[in-house]
Amino acid sequence: MLEQNILMVDDRSENLIALEAILEAPGRNLIKATSGNKALGVLLKEEVSLVLLDVQMPVMDGFEVAELMRSNCKTQSVPIIFLTAISKEQQYVFKGYESGAVDYLFKPLEEPILKSKVDFFLLLDKQKKELGRSLLDVQRLQQKNNSLLNAIGEGIIGFDEDGRVTFANPVADSFLAGEGFSLEGKNFEDLFYPSRSKEERLSWRESVIYKECSEGNRYHDFGDLFCAMGERFVPVSYTATAINAPNEKFRGVVLVVQDAILHEATREVSQAKSNRRYIRKRLSVSLRVFDPSTGENLGCLENLTVGGMKLKSKKVSQSGVDYDLSMVLPAPIDGVNTISFTAKCMWSKQASFSNDFASGYQFAALNERNQLIIETLLKEF
Repeated sequence: MLEQNILMVDDRSENLIALEAILEAPGRNLIKATSGNKALGVLLKEEVSLVLLDVQMPVMDGFEVAELMRSNCKTQSVPIIFLTAISKEQQYVFKGYESGAVDYLFKPLEEPILKSKVDFFLLLDKQKKELGRSLLDVQRLQQKNNSLLNAIGEGIIGFDEDGRVTFANPVADSFLAGEGFSLEGKNFEDLFYPSRSKEERLSWRESVIYKECSEGNRYHDFGDLFCAMGERFVPVSYTATAINAPNEKFRGVVLVVQDAILHEATREVSQAKSNRRYIRKRLSVSLRVFDPSTGENLGCLENLTVGGMKLKSKKVSQSGVDYDLSMVLPAPIDGVNTISFTAKCMWSKQASFSNDFASGYQFAALNERNQLIIETLLKEF
């Protein structure tokens, strides 16, 4: 159990001993000071929960100590109970409160009243510290949650019961509002459309998201909503989760959104990896890939599997798009020097240490002959 420090200030040692006898209890650390200067020294070194301060002291009286405490940011909020044997006149008491006292006790002290007031102020101090720790925990949790939300590669949007955005992580802001803009305060019908046209609108309360989530349900769909990105409309894959439980009042929705094309590409990549029958192989020869319609050199093959390939090129490819490609073989295989095929670009990004681009492709349905040629390349080259 953490102890609470009580600072007792009186120039007469016998008064301090009497206070100590009354207030001594588990969880308390009683600190004695016989002058105002000594009291200020303690306050600067220790964390004090309560000060019992005698008014009449030589050199520096209790009023001066209180005023100096209130002028220091470390001690200005420490509660002070003045102890005095002199005047109870209203003007004199007011001076004490103006100096920073929170309470007054007159000597001779009545033990039950002293104990009651000290217990009360120590309880307030304890509650204040517990509240401070709770607020710190909340701030840390909020920072952690914000870090997680910012790191997630999907857009996360919070809507209130009226379909107004109350929160959006940076991915959602960038995806739906544009770089440097915020979704907060925007309405559902201004962000999502039922078709590839801004002419057709879908109100929040007519949406299946509202209908399902207002019942406390979770709803997922793929491509039945669109968002506008400039002049282009992109289908959206999303999961909507009600903030409320089924038996509670509807309070809003958390929507996790992703570009449906990228979502499908990711799914197909995962499926291709799980179905892969051969280990990815870097061939010992350099194979050129070109556009069969124009003859344009698109790049060189880096890795090959029976399910796809990795291409090194001078320009980026568009993810989710099918490309008609041809490849020059290192030697005739089954009587041919080139093969032509269709492959979907699954991802494309700039290489780490050059200006080139690396792109991953998944083969569309290969005919039996092309399948045999790919397998021969893997085995012999």
